[in-house]
Amino acid sequence: MKPNIELRQSRNFGEIINDSILFVTQNWKPLFKAFFIFCGFFMAGNIIFSILMQLKIVAIHKNDLSDYRRSGLSFLGIEYWMVLLFSFLNIISIITTSLCYVALYKEKGNQPPNVAEIWVYFKYYFWRVTYSVFMLGILLMFAIFICFLPGLFFVTIAGSMIGGFVSLFCVLLPMAYFVTVLTLLFPIMIMENGGLWYSFGKCFRLIKSRWWNTFGVVFVTAIVVYATYLLVALPFGVASGGSIQFLAYNVTTYLIVIYSIVISLIQVLNVLPMVTAAITYFSYVEEKESLGLWERINALGEAAAATTNADETPDEY
Repeated sequence: MKPNIELRQSRNFGEIINDSILFVTQNWKPLFKAFFIFCGFFMAGNIIFSILMQLKIVAIHKNDLSDYRRSGLSFLGIEYWMVLLFSFLNIISIITTSLCYVALYKEKGNQPPNVAEIWVYFKYYFWRVTYSVFMLGILLMFAIFICFLPGLFFVTIAGSMIGGFVSLFCVLLPMAYFVTVLTLLFPIMIMENGGLWYSFGKCFRLIKSRWWNTFGVVFVTAIVVYATYLLVALPFGVASGGSIQFLAYNVTTYLIVIYSIVISLIQVLNVLPMVTAAITYFSYVEEKESLGLWERINALGEAAAATTNADETPDEY
């Protein structure tokens, strides 16, 4: 049996991926227990309103949809907005739970934390992560608008097709860069108890000269998660003739219920990207600051001192 993973050590690309998967497999029981405890409420809400929304769509498609199309998404009602709300809060919970687990694992000397310990961290960081995601969303929309402007300029002088390609290029390239950099934001925030802007700035310092390595880690992890998602979701799409992936009509109620439950439960896969981001953070910090090396040196010194003191015997007179 392999020993528990030492988080704070330098790793290359392959070692980051392998150790991330190994960490999840070694800690899957306490990690997934914490996941379902702290994310379960939001998952349940998402399941309930997803079922209600899809049943409503089925009913609409059985009737005449033309009256509803005039009102855009409003025909979906409160169910649609509640699905969005619970999905957003579930994402926040996944980020917070996963990274708090890793932070406590590190503090406890590579030992799994219990639920009570995670709860202390979770309630402290939940609203900070929520605020940060909200602010990053605003910055992202502003950045997309700025990046889209060159495309609008080319539309006026070169036509819509060329302008569309330029707009797509001007948006996707900066977004790929910043999304890769901001992969480390929440690990920095929780591991170092940093604020949004401190964590934002340190992302760029840590990832300097390591962008392609980080992009590769993000890309491979996304492929693993998405491929597993497809393996689970594809049978339901085939069973319903593909319609359940887009608009859930002409399917049975039982299939809708099972599909909604499974798709919510499979969100547990998102633990892996969070763990990978945390291990990437520890690897880069170790390369920059060598904190893990100094911790191990100090631990060896303390152990040697304790052994020396234990071997000493008082003088006899």
